[in-house]
Amino acid sequence: MRALPDPLRRFGALLRADLLERARSLRFWIALLVIAAASAWIFPARDAGYLTLAVAGPHRGAYSSAWIGMVCAQFAAAFLGLIGFYLVRGTLARDIETRVWQLLCATPMTRAGYLFAKAASHLVVMGLAAGAVLAVGLVVQRVRAEDPHVDLVELVKPMLLLAAPSFALTAMGAVWFDLVPWLRRTGGNVAWFFLWMLMLSSFVEREMPQKDHPQPAAVSALVCDPAGLGLFVRALERRHLPALGGDHFDGISLGRASFGGKAIETFDWPRWDPTPRDLVTPLAWLAVAGVGVALASLVLDRFAARASATPGRARDASGRSLRWLARALRPLERGPVGVLLAAEVQLVLRQRRAWWWLLLLGCLGAQAFGSAHAVALGVLFAWLLLLDVLSGAALRDVETRTTGFVFTAPAVDRRVLLARAGSGALLVIVATAPALMRTAVFAPVTSATALAMGASLVAWGFALGAWTRTTRVFEMGVVALAYVTLNGATILSIDAPFATVGAWHLAGLPIAALLAVTGWRRARQRSSVWMPWAGMFMRASSPSTKKR
Repeated sequence: MRALPDPLRRFGALLRADLLERARSLRFWIALLVIAAASAWIFPARDAGYLTLAVAGPHRGAYSSAWIGMVCAQFAAAFLGLIGFYLVRGTLARDIETRVWQLLCATPMTRAGYLFAKAASHLVVMGLAAGAVLAVGLVVQRVRAEDPHVDLVELVKPMLLLAAPSFALTAMGAVWFDLVPWLRRTGGNVAWFFLWMLMLSSFVEREMPQKDHPQPAAVSALVCDPAGLGLFVRALERRHLPALGGDHFDGISLGRASFGGKAIETFDWPRWDPTPRDLVTPLAWLAVAGVGVALASLVLDRFAARASATPGRARDASGRSLRWLARALRPLERGPVGVLLAAEVQLVLRQRRAWWWLLLLGCLGAQAFGSAHAVALGVLFAWLLLLDVLSGAALRDVETRTTGFVFTAPAVDRRVLLARAGSGALLVIVATAPALMRTAVFAPVTSATALAMGASLVAWGFALGAWTRTTRVFEMGVVALAYVTLNGATILSIDAPFATVGAWHLAGLPIAALLAVTGWRRARQRSSVWMPWAGMFMRASSPSTKKR
């Protein structure tokens, strides 16, 4: 048998190593199980009272293999492409920050081959998640029994043609966001969420036919979004438009939609037959993603060389003096916990860039002098500025690799836990102090709501970080809640009634606190295998140790 060329063998070796590294993590498999379990929600029964993919009002296709494949593809392209970014990113940044990249440079591997192997690994991971969603859809088809005939080709076809371009763009984005230094951390996580939602919403507005100005099919063929919504609309126009409203229909709804008790009507969707012209846009988006990865290889050396001299979150700004901060925190330095609390706050704030301080001043100004709506926005964005602090409180020693030094002192676990939680709460209070003072006088209920939300963010950030051992879960959740709040929801709005929103945040505090404590103890027990040896060494080397 003829051996593979060396570039392909190196590509396969890198891809295999990256996938094995992911597969060894329990968090990876838990994430796949959560995605699979959550996907059952997108297939409601006929009498459920809501639809997740509605066509022209309360209409959907019967649960055939083709329709289930289309539903899976639409949700995977729109939402799994977003979630997949947080699931796959970080491997390239880890290679750069741990200086593994310097070893890889000594091999015959090319820069482009290395990045394409990383992007291919990202695609395989998102493909596994998509496969889990399709497996759930296949079970739903058998359970609902609206069209029990299984056609695997029709089930998989929409995922390959509609969701694959979205996955490819996500893989390209993960490569670039891991490569650019200021996008590797929380700022990149926040930026990707808003970038993806902006792109998705703009494509939806452009692709959906309007009732007064129905969009010609030719336009949808030329301008199509990566999520494939335009191709789905074209298929509806070709085969099902007469049955759904004549010469136009009101478009489609992706997400939970209720119709005021109207009966859900179904239509047959036995197969999806894309035209050759429909295949142009998916291939074009795949080409865009490939070109994006190739361009990243041109700047790989430059960005890798700019990696921090120390791994983790250490930055060049970590030596900023901030003498006024040390004087302001001096009253807190009473007792072991107070000293640790002041040290934690100084450690966090000394790493802040100048732009962070300017944004914080803007948030404080909006809270102090703005209208009621401006005050709510100022509080929300102040929380987002502290997102990396709240999500990484339980992981700071792991990321800076100082666990062996910090936790060798006796009974230090409880003190560090209190100091970390206290520093997060103190920073949240300071960042929202103008709003708290204004609302405490004129609207004390609003002040109580803000305090309950802030405490909830501190507790859940610590709990999720301690249990998941990553910052991305909490960051993605808070950014999603902030996005829906900006679009009219009340989940993170201090203007919301305390009884309906603030009380729920307050009720969740005991659960979050329990998870934080148990997760913290679990993390410490995992590292206690070698920590006693470090403590014994330090005690033996202490000058005060006396020989018997």
